Amino acid sequence: LSAATPSSLARASPPRANRDPARSVTVGRPARAVLMGAAWSLAVVPALPAQVTGSFEGLISRVHYDGFLPSAAGSLAGAVAFRGRLAAMSARGSALLFESGNSTWQASLGGAYFTPRLGLLRPELWAVAGSSRYAHFPSFWHAIGGARFHFPALGGAAWADGGLGRTAFGDSLRPVALVGAGLLTHTLGPRLMLAASYVRVGDTTYTDVQATVRARHSGIEIDGTAGTRLWSSGGGRGAYGEIVLAVPLSGVASLVVSGGRYPTDPWRGTIPGRYVSAGVRVRSVARGARPPTSAPAPVYPASGSSGADDHRAPA
Repeated sequence: LSAATPSSLARASPPRANRDPARSVTVGRPARAVLMGAAWSLAVVPALPAQVTGSFEGLISRVHYDGFLPSAAGSLAGAVAFRGRLAAMSARGSALLFESGNSTWQASLGGAYFTPRLGLLRPELWAVAGSSRYAHFPSFWHAIGGARFHFPALGGAAWADGGLGRTAFGDSLRPVALVGAGLLTHTLGPRLMLAASYVRVGDTTYTDVQATVRARHSGIEIDGTAGTRLWSSGGGRGAYGEIVLAVPLSGVASLVVSGGRYPTDPWRGTIPGRYVSAGVRVRSVARGARPPTSAPAPVYPASGSSGADDHRAPA
């Protein structure tokens, strides 16, 4: 979002390539409510005892936003998540420091509640909110709520959902409306999720189709995403993809390496770019047989990423 015309996010001409990306950004980007695991657990209604998970991570990155020179950056992020049989909540905060010395502060909160079954359906109510600030510019925020309907099936599940809300830069508000559907299966071993979504943010609209795979072997976790923006008015087009590898270093710490390309995200106010990053994640679980790998968030193709969220350039 530009300070002058927040509704012209993706339609504005690209910034000059010889400018410092950190100094060219006008507004910070809200961190997502969760890591990539959000898409997995909320696609299948859980039946786990109450658990509380905390995590902290530090990452060093090399980012290249479209239209800018590459830049180094470092980030620190912390998160806490509660997960019960019928409800889940998560909170996350992060700080991103560019090599120029400029910084972005971000925070987000998400929640979900599963209602009683309606025949074969399992309804879910969800809400997410986020805010961020870059340098001395006005803050950016979004608040969105909606409903999702799960259709459990042997070896996986299908779902359909939608939501409404607002996104803003300073005092400039824009309405948000979104609908989506997807399918998750783990009959082949690794979990495979296919999802499609249509999003309208003010006068910007776009449709994404995405496939995501999660695999785990001997404690090593791999998340891979490949998608494309098929139709768009002001949101850009093209293919994108990311991969995240987490290798355990001890019982609570993991080495995290990730990289890829992501599209423009008018919902959260980001511009497209590429990145590589590496760092350490420390995670603990207060209760439960295994840590919940997620927290509540709507399942939409452009929102299914991991630690890269902290490196994404606000528009």
